[in-house]
Amino acid sequence: MKPDHDIFPVRAPYDSTDPQSLNIGSNFLTDEKSDWIAGPDVITAKLLSGNGKVPRILKAYRLVPRGKQKGMQPIKLIGTIPVDPYEDDLFQRVIEHRKANEKNKALKHALKIIANSTSYGCFVELNEEKVTEAVKLEVYSGDDHHTLRDVKEVESPGSLYFPPLASLITAGGRLLLAADTDSILVVANKSREVAGAIKREEDYVALKEGSLSEREFVPIPALSLDTVRQISKRFTDLNPYKFGGTILKIEDVNYQNDDPEKPLRTVYGYAISAKRYCLFMYENGEVKIVDAKGHGLGFLRPPVENPPGWDKKWPFWIEQAWLYVLHNEFHHSQT
Repeated sequence: MKPDHDIFPVRAPYDSTDPQSLNIGSNFLTDEKSDWIAGPDVITAKLLSGNGKVPRILKAYRLVPRGKQKGMQPIKLIGTIPVDPYEDDLFQRVIEHRKANEKNKALKHALKIIANSTSYGCFVELNEEKVTEAVKLEVYSGDDHHTLRDVKEVESPGSLYFPPLASLITAGGRLLLAADTDSILVVANKSREVAGAIKREEDYVALKEGSLSEREFVPIPALSLDTVRQISKRFTDLNPYKFGGTILKIEDVNYQNDDPEKPLRTVYGYAISAKRYCLFMYENGEVKIVDAKGHGLGFLRPPVENPPGWDKKWPFWIEQAWLYVLHNEFHHSQT
């Protein structure tokens, strides 16, 4: 690809206080040199361009499977789920059994780990090893090559390491996000009203200085609830599983009492980053958390135990932390 103000995933130091830490974000990218980009990311760039611009493609390769590996044997996952690699789709079987065992939390969690690790993780498995004597490493990335000297920590690939396939899986995930088919927050309400960001005191200063644009406060068009249902149903035909239904599920938290048989309700969201967000409602003028995520906080020791009778999916202290954040942000009186 020859990127020219196209939105592509870029690995870069996003934290100025920690320039050695590299992360991936979708950004406008222009490069004098050519770059290798996974196919799904090219489609994503076109979708996100806003005007249908197609990125400039210089060369393309296709990965084509040929035949089936010999010597594979039927197995039983966790001793109960039979899988024949010559007849069954492993990932389909795992997801279908996970759905069928919703009430068995241990089995459901185990199948989730199997699905995640075998569908992606094993293809990017790298095991860090420390060596007693420094070595020289030849590093290849696309058409680029450079040498690292005096390296004392090396990475050994796992037995199924195959990054070309892994890159297509992550790129496919980004395409799903761009197509609004997974992990999205849809702005919707009954009357299709529009809403924009609320200006705070410091925003007026930033606007005057020119460090913030009025575009940040442009009203957001909202979909009607019926339109959201219709969009969800259109993805039913893409479902490869036996349990049927749409792959663009409207999560239960959007329904009254978390019951899909009941009408949809208005839920508000406050997000810091992916998997770090909370969903809440207003009840008698007070904030009520209806879903709380704390991705990346699992290594912390809970400062308080869950109170007796706590039956929510998230820890008590995570909810208290979000209430504190919302209080600071919206000036609500929460204890």
